[in-house]
Amino acid sequence: MTADADDRLSAGRLFAALRASLAARGHRALLHLAGPAGWTRGLARLAWEEGCEAGYWLGETAEHVPDAVMPPASARRLLGQEADLLVYDTRAGLDPDALGAVSGTLRGGGLLLLLTPPAQEWPDFPDPERERITVDGYAPDSLSTRYLTRFLRLLREDRTVIRLTPGCIPEHDVSAGDGPRWQVRGTEDQRQAVDAVCKVATGHRRRPLVLTADRGRGKSAALGMAVAALCRLRPWQVVVTAPRESAVAAVFRHAGAAAVAVRYLPPDQLLDSRPDADLVLVDEAAGLPVDMLARLLEQYSRIVFSSTVHGYEGSGRGFALRFNRLLDAKTPQWRRLELRQPIRWAPDDPLEPLLFRTLLMDAATPEAGEAMLDELRLEWLDRATLAGDESLLRQVFGLLVQSHYRTRPFDLRNLLDGPNLHLALARSGTTVLGAMLVAEEGGFEPDVAEAVWLGHRRPHGHLLPQSLANHAGVRRAAEYRMGRVMRIAVHPAVQGRMVGSRLLGLLPTWADGRGLRLLGSSFGASAELLRFWARAGYLPVRLGPRRDPASGAHAVLVLRAPTGEAEAVYREARDRFAEGLPVHLQDSLQRLEPELLWELLAACPVQELMRDADWQDVLSFTDGARGFETCLPALRRLSWHMLPRMAAADRPLQPVLPLLLRVLQGRDWQASARALSVSGRAGVVAAVQQSARVCASRE
Repeated sequence: MTADADDRLSAGRLFAALRASLAARGHRALLHLAGPAGWTRGLARLAWEEGCEAGYWLGETAEHVPDAVMPPASARRLLGQEADLLVYDTRAGLDPDALGAVSGTLRGGGLLLLLTPPAQEWPDFPDPERERITVDGYAPDSLSTRYLTRFLRLLREDRTVIRLTPGCIPEHDVSAGDGPRWQVRGTEDQRQAVDAVCKVATGHRRRPLVLTADRGRGKSAALGMAVAALCRLRPWQVVVTAPRESAVAAVFRHAGAAAVAVRYLPPDQLLDSRPDADLVLVDEAAGLPVDMLARLLEQYSRIVFSSTVHGYEGSGRGFALRFNRLLDAKTPQWRRLELRQPIRWAPDDPLEPLLFRTLLMDAATPEAGEAMLDELRLEWLDRATLAGDESLLRQVFGLLVQSHYRTRPFDLRNLLDGPNLHLALARSGTTVLGAMLVAEEGGFEPDVAEAVWLGHRRPHGHLLPQSLANHAGVRRAAEYRMGRVMRIAVHPAVQGRMVGSRLLGLLPTWADGRGLRLLGSSFGASAELLRFWARAGYLPVRLGPRRDPASGAHAVLVLRAPTGEAEAVYREARDRFAEGLPVHLQDSLQRLEPELLWELLAACPVQELMRDADWQDVLSFTDGARGFETCLPALRRLSWHMLPRMAAADRPLQPVLPLLLRVLQGRDWQASARALSVSGRAGVVAAVQQSARVCASRE
């Protein structure tokens, strides 16, 4: 069915009237075109051809679709761009990340056309995005429709959404009122941001700036404008980093001719190469873990962190909660500046709050206090109940957002529709204080498990069994059904009060009832997280050899000691990890953070026996009678004999740090000297001698 002449005529009048009135107010509008594919695309093509100065079409190539169409997965390419028309054809799949990303390009006066099947058919439509959350062993059509049902309900409830269906095209009042017309202009917020960035570069050292803003406030533009202002004074070396290069396009564009002074580096390369820089700009900092931000803060004395508060890149609120504490401790004279005034659209624009509601980009944790722990209630929650209770859903998703730096709108869709997921909550009254999301995985037939071990099969949605089998090398691991903790989040007001541990305590009995033989998790490794999981009985069985390019962290896999038939899998995984750790430390893990390594040693001790001859070599080395290389084999055995014991006993790391760096990890003399803050080889040798004395005295 294509749009008939009457519908096209009515739609043409509607589009023209909307463009006039929206442009006058600086507003944007969402038009929901619900009907057959040809009808919705035909009307969208009409809007595209009549008065579209700059537009983007997300969908699939088809009749009535312009050549400029792109798949939703390419939406991130549009970051930093501007448009007055966006067409999103949901028959290509409703990707919440893409919708959240591309909506920020739409300027005041713009139209967002959402093309869907007829409303009554949409939730059951075979949406291609279902493939992303379909787990091996489940058919896409077996997934629930909770996400799309909720999305459609919110569209229907919002009075600002304009609905178009075949034969029913509404009229629109073109009147813009008597007030002044809205115009795009820079804001006082943005001018203050430019001045603040320049002050970081030219003022006192060690006074970082944190810029926060929602989309469309000119935050990245302000960074580029500040670079341009600085370069009018003298040449500068500026390094900009972000989770992805496309996120900083606006920085380069607004730097103008000064863009030649700006160099982009991914965050992991920036930390590894340590280039000289007069100023470092970290854009979309919420998309990076706090551990990585802390290293950047330590490495550069003139640095600006900017973050989107409610965005698809990551959680600006979680970033603030975690990072502000670090800034208070390390650089107490840091400054925070928030840009509130939008630039691309008027402050009372109706589209932004609509998208915040539908995508839950503004989900936040409620007020809470420690006293609420007295009435804590732990329970497993049916996700149908979650989907039907908007207040509860906002609390749960708000917790997940603030707890993890990479939580995005698509995670909401997976939370509601993921076929193998289970949700446990810790509540006090109606307030959610903790949430745990668990995935059921594994349980493959022996021939499939063998293929997984060989790397011939990578079953989607089965991270734990795949990693145990293929990466950790445990041949039969994928045969066992297991539970993986995907996320565990605790309200900031009660963190450190055992809420997370109590949620984990629900797992053994629940898993046994569902026939799950192993329990584990995978996450970006940090010393703090390893301590938390170790207290709950989950110990490391694998550490990824390479850092994640965006997070800069190694992925660690932890397992809880089981009983029964899967105990052999657990023992083999632990043994393989312990045997391989000494080798990996002098290869891919040579630059592993000492604090993290100390926790690995505590949780997974690798102990060697010392012979009398070894003790004699160590004593001769500490006395200065014999050289380092001559006694290195004995020093290695001493390190593996003593350091795991000391780490497990919670002894301080600092006295034995030289042994850990130079002997266990085999860092070269220059790198060791730099890490130990000593001068050259002689300084490192003296430090290793002192560490060896400490170890020998413990025996």
